[in-house]
Amino acid sequence: MSAVTDTRIRRITCCAICDGLFDTRRSDAVTCSPACRTRGHRTGELKRLAALFAGMGGNDITVSMVMQARARRLLLPARNEQILAGTLQPDSPELLAEMDAAFCAIERGCMQLAIDRAQGAHAAAESQP
Repeated sequence: MSAVTDTRIRRITCCAICDGLFDTRRSDAVTCSPACRTRGHRTGELKRLAALFAGMGGNDITVSMVMQARARRLLLPARNEQILAGTLQPDSPELLAEMDAAFCAIERGCMQLAIDRAQGAHAAAESQP
């Protein structure tokens, strides 16, 4: 199996188009949905980003790497110093597990908010004459 299609690792990354966080099993994912991928191609944003990062570091810096770094900065800002210092690798199992836990906490919070809003709307509808 290639490094791109290896599905054992869950990665948390940012969408290059809508800037939302999403999880993926692909190491080269740059968009969260087919809609964002289509928008990125139609507007030329994906091609522009690829050219920008290629100009910065040749083939060593990809859009997916930058978007994963953005997700790490958003989810685990305290770990950024260690990564920049080289004492923690971006793909270390420890860091990936921490990112997964932080992402799951956000997901749980969003789900609870949706449940609370639905229950509030249901209670308000029942109290109406």
